[in-house]
Amino acid sequence: MGWGHSPVEFAVDLAAAGHVRRLALFHHDPQRDDAAVDRIVASARRRAAGTGVDVFGAAEGLVVELQGARDTATSDATQPMASATAEPAALAGAAERSVLIAAEPEPAAVLAAALTADGSRLLVARDSAFLKALVAEQAPDLLVLQRDFGGTDALTLCSDIRSRPDAKPGTPVIVMLVSSPHDVDLDAGVAAGATDWLVWPFKETYARARMHAWMLRQACRWQAAPLPANEEQRLRALNELRVLDTAPEERFDRYTRIAAGLFDVPIALVSLVDRDRQWMKSHHGTEFDEVPRDMAFCAHAILDNKVMQVPDALEDLRFADNPVVAGDLRTRFYAGAPLEAADGSRVGTLCLVDRRPRHLDAQQLGLLRDLANLVQAELVKPGDAVREPPILVTLSPFPDGF
Repeated sequence: MGWGHSPVEFAVDLAAAGHVRRLALFHHDPQRDDAAVDRIVASARRRAAGTGVDVFGAAEGLVVELQGARDTATSDATQPMASATAEPAALAGAAERSVLIAAEPEPAAVLAAALTADGSRLLVARDSAFLKALVAEQAPDLLVLQRDFGGTDALTLCSDIRSRPDAKPGTPVIVMLVSSPHDVDLDAGVAAGATDWLVWPFKETYARARMHAWMLRQACRWQAAPLPANEEQRLRALNELRVLDTAPEERFDRYTRIAAGLFDVPIALVSLVDRDRQWMKSHHGTEFDEVPRDMAFCAHAILDNKVMQVPDALEDLRFADNPVVAGDLRTRFYAGAPLEAADGSRVGTLCLVDRRPRHLDAQQLGLLRDLANLVQAELVKPGDAVREPPILVTLSPFPDGF
């Protein structure tokens, strides 16, 4: 859950149920070494014992030849196939969740059928005022808004709902279009807080699949940070610093050493948030120099100019199931002070990481901010606000310019 891939145990059980002869495990976590993969394969083989399934780990360069006819003697052809409208076991906990739909009659009927098939309680809003009242009173787990809803743009409604103090954090909001897919405005959707788009016409099974995905993401306590409103400008400012993928430098490493010692934490980082990754210019206490952006705490920290503190990641719905928390790194505490480029764009952080819960008081947060300002001064030198390429001007005594 949260990765988009099946766990090994599910793959083995599915292979056994389908009378599969050989099962290749692939798409291994790149942070695992060969020994770790071998342990997983051994565990899968123990689970498959007695089923007739041969489990092996796929490796680069391995060739598997497929031959022979399907053995129909072991087929379960007499068994009814699973219905596409059957309730998945993984969604059993989501069946009681209330879901709100706001749409025109025909697509609303399709969406209502898709949702009530899972036992969800359906709430229908007739206008924007009623919609806001329902959100406040019922705290629905999923909202589907037609783009033009009663003369109001759904993105405006979405932004209003997100900004309410009583809004349920992390609620998926799907915006439905009843016209052309070319009307999808991803940047405006991100800025408003929309999480997905549906383009009419669509089938009930398609709508259910999209909604299931968001319900499962909500059940998983791991939320990727939304993109900042100025994302493209921010990325330009980051690249103009010409720091990404450069060699380690003592002028940055000294600050991560000081931060680790001052706050008594095992890990301190100078982190830069790129388009799809978090890259560490300095990493004290860990060998990792980058992680995917959706795993990065710093991707959340750059959304505000204040120091972000997570006292216990296991108690935070944004991070509890994040691999850096639930996995071998066992991150429990995080504090990050944003770093700004010359134009004010927040491009990264000076951050602290610990494997035990912590809490920094106001004075300590102020010291972290002070250290971050020193790191920021190293990133942005005087004159960096003007990044235009130099212009060569040649003065000639000749009247024709040559």
